[in-house]
Amino acid sequence: MSFKQYVRPFSEGMRNVFRNGVMSLASVISMVCMLLMLGMVFAVVLNTNAFAQRFESELDVRAFLKDNLTADEGAAFTETVSDWEGVAEVTYISKQDALTSWEEDLGDDGTLLEGYGEDNNPLPASISLRVQTPAYVPNIVAMLEDNDAVDTVTYSQDVVNWVQRISEWVRNGGVLLIAILLIVTTIIISNTVRISVYARKSEINIMKYIGATNSYVRSPFVAEGFYLGLIGALVSYGAAVGAYAYLATRFDVVSGSARMLRLFQLVPLHEFAVFTAILFPVVGCGLGMLASFVSTRRHLRV
Repeated sequence: MSFKQYVRPFSEGMRNVFRNGVMSLASVISMVCMLLMLGMVFAVVLNTNAFAQRFESELDVRAFLKDNLTADEGAAFTETVSDWEGVAEVTYISKQDALTSWEEDLGDDGTLLEGYGEDNNPLPASISLRVQTPAYVPNIVAMLEDNDAVDTVTYSQDVVNWVQRISEWVRNGGVLLIAILLIVTTIIISNTVRISVYARKSEINIMKYIGATNSYVRSPFVAEGFYLGLIGALVSYGAAVGAYAYLATRFDVVSGSARMLRLFQLVPLHEFAVFTAILFPVVGCGLGMLASFVSTRRHLRV
């Protein structure tokens, strides 16, 4: 096969794009809208999962110790708990540390606690645990509650479960939305290619009469779908990355000062950009070629 025969499908496919200008533009716009929606859904899912992971890593189990426990006994118990499976970090908080922290939280109103001291401190000593994953929480909580040194145990597992459910709903909803967009875009691109087929019906019949193969007839239309998908992918990639960069900057400004707000930081721009740089061309070009192939298969008698 000569070089011209290799180039012919791509050159004819590009001519088809410009020959059917209005429908090609409609296909590109549809592709851009679909890919931007895909990028938006991906960004939401990516950041929801990242938020859930950060929240899980910040899951705090607080065990309040009994009042008859001395500081040395509390420190020894802390060392014991640190060796338990699933415990990432343990911090011992003495009665005095708890009182000091309360005063700091109250700010200017901290003077209300000036009457409390070492002898009449109403706050119990405690240990604060960070677990490796939420799966370890039930077993750790059970072990703490069964220990004679512990009075009560508090933790936020219900909140973590709620975050995980939200993350799952977002993923499922995103998959459904993307499926709908893929179907709509496929129909539009198929209609664009179908117009090219009808416009060249006589030429196609002549090619078939002189022995042209099915792949020879179909390849320019598949190339047309490839170009439509590629153009849509390039336009949507630039728009998606630009919008994400702006949002990431705004979120960094808002969440940079508070520890709790840092949980809601967006994932780094390069992670989103690298993934979409692969995702958009693959989906765009693949969908364009698939729609073209299906259209020619159904509407060309080849």
